[in-house]
Amino acid sequence: MRCQIVYIGKARNGKPKYWCTEHHAPVFFVDGTLDATCQYVQTVRENRAVEEMFAIDPQEFPGGIALWGALPAVYDTTRFPMDFGIHVHARKEVGGKKVYDKTFARVAVKTDTDTVEFDAVAAVSYTFANILNLPIEYVECPRCGYPHLDKDWFSINPHKKHLCAGCGREFFDSKISVGNPIIKAKKFFGDNCVQRQVISPHRTLAIKQSDFPYGLAIWGSNTALLWTSPKTEEYGIHVHAYATDSREPTIDETFDKVIIDGAELPVEQVRLLMIQQALPFLEQRIATLQCPTCGSAVFESGTEGCKLTTTHICQDCQTEFKSRKKVVSNPLVATLAGLEKFAVNPRKEIDLLSAYPTLKGW
Repeated sequence: MRCQIVYIGKARNGKPKYWCTEHHAPVFFVDGTLDATCQYVQTVRENRAVEEMFAIDPQEFPGGIALWGALPAVYDTTRFPMDFGIHVHARKEVGGKKVYDKTFARVAVKTDTDTVEFDAVAAVSYTFANILNLPIEYVECPRCGYPHLDKDWFSINPHKKHLCAGCGREFFDSKISVGNPIIKAKKFFGDNCVQRQVISPHRTLAIKQSDFPYGLAIWGSNTALLWTSPKTEEYGIHVHAYATDSREPTIDETFDKVIIDGAELPVEQVRLLMIQQALPFLEQRIATLQCPTCGSAVFESGTEGCKLTTTHICQDCQTEFKSRKKVVSNPLVATLAGLEKFAVNPRKEIDLLSAYPTLKGW
């Protein structure tokens, strides 16, 4: 559809501002002339495939359905495409075989009278804030009523002042939070949990990559954005390992201790790196820093692991030191680089913005 460009007032420097109400994106001047297309049209590739919509009825799956904001694996040497969007599990029986185990760009979940849609960018933005245990709220623009979604840097930094994607105007909410429409969608199903109860699986995995010639994929667990099963979610590291050339993994399980080729992967480092690699503003800014005093690899955990800075503190000896450029430090970066030496297949590069360009920006 063609852009619908409207004037929305002046910027602080006195220049006029314009917004596209059709694609919910800003419009800029090029060489002093107002552009005919908005930032959305220019960002999204014209040859991009139509996003697939998956519809599901929870009543058909008494064993439970679960939706997660699916992020790419922190380590992936498989031949399968990058996983990003909304991952769906559905079972006919509690603890039974999964009828659905797939990722979609959009998911429509049926209610008694209607359907509720879940969007991929909203789902993964929810996952960012959820893993960091941040306050997530349903926020609506007081001017036009458009549901607000905080993305990228804003999805992990709670705030009151928001930029409405519907009308392009700024507004203030009463709470300091991260805005996400998923919160309202969850409530249609009586699911008000943001930080859901989880349990340790009490499983250990110790393997060699050479025993799985068709690759490994490793994710950190995150609580489901929608969960209807009577079972309790498990917390840890999820691993797919392929010993044969099959879409069905030989190992498909969650563990609280994972050792690969002699290297242990700490759960919290895996969980944090999973979102660090998916946040556009952290691209090329994640490293493993060594403390200059004690030599320990520095792990900046929680929200500190998403704050770009040149000042770092060693958690072992409390030494404060500087890096040459603003980065975040996670020891898993070096650990996974070491695992590549034992990999049977090359490790995949993550390129989220090619598939989902609107994850970044306005």
